[in-house]
Amino acid sequence: MLGIFKKHSYQGTYTGDVRNDMAHGFGKLEFKDGSNYEGGFLFDEFHGGGKFTFSDDGFIEGKWTNGYFYEGVRMFKNGDKYEGEFLTTREDSGQFQVFMHGKGKLYRYEEGKWFSGFWKDDDLEESVDDWDVGDI
Repeated sequence: MLGIFKKHSYQGTYTGDVRNDMAHGFGKLEFKDGSNYEGGFLFDEFHGGGKFTFSDDGFIEGKWTNGYFYEGVRMFKNGDKYEGEFLTTREDSGQFQVFMHGKGKLYRYEEGKWFSGFWKDDDLEESVDDWDVGDI
């Protein structure tokens, strides 16, 4: 089956391109908790360019591969922004967490500062030789 359709599942409602009864191509998945993903799909997985909007904490937008977000931008609810690399962990239930992980830059607008360097699990690495700080 190839075409555009709308289907309801335990996760929410998908509208978009399909192939063999799976999300494949461009589409939008609206989850029951109010979050949503709009972008590329590859056999029911987020893939290519896409934006995931969290129900309670901003959004992530950028590059996905087989359901894992690995590079792009995260906008936080408080206005802070991170640009760079990410690590995504997934559970069998489909739930996932995204961490600032790898090379990136965090803008902390309330502090008026940016922090650039190598991140691991949302923390800037310890070595001061590996990171930089500046004013916004």
